[in-house]
Amino acid sequence: MSLEEAMRAALAAQAKAEELKLNVSIAVVDVAGDLIYFSRMDEAHHGSIDFAIAKARCAARTRRRTSDWETRLKSEPGVATLPGILALAGGVHLADGGIGVSGARPAEDEMCAEAASSSFKA
Repeated sequence: MSLEEAMRAALAAQAKAEELKLNVSIAVVDVAGDLIYFSRMDEAHHGSIDFAIAKARCAARTRRRTSDWETRLKSEPGVATLPGILALAGGVHLADGGIGVSGARPAEDEMCAEAASSSFKA
């Protein structure tokens, strides 16, 4: 994934966050989970930084949404012990990596990440 593509995905997530009046941190990573682009909106709390990066890494490395892990955790609690798994909505797999959003409620984080995913496909 190029820096330009990562920035486009992050800006789409930010636009959705602004539409919803949310303040979030946004991380975009490559397929290995290495950070390509990161942004934190002015009022996003500092605790959201690490969560956004972890959500992006989990989504990229497992090639699935972090909310899928959240659902799976309900029937398979052992999932929580797998390295690199973050079972909390807000991470979405992209074709060449992943995006993680944190700072709002998990469902809202996922809505922002989903907006980025849609723009990435466009």
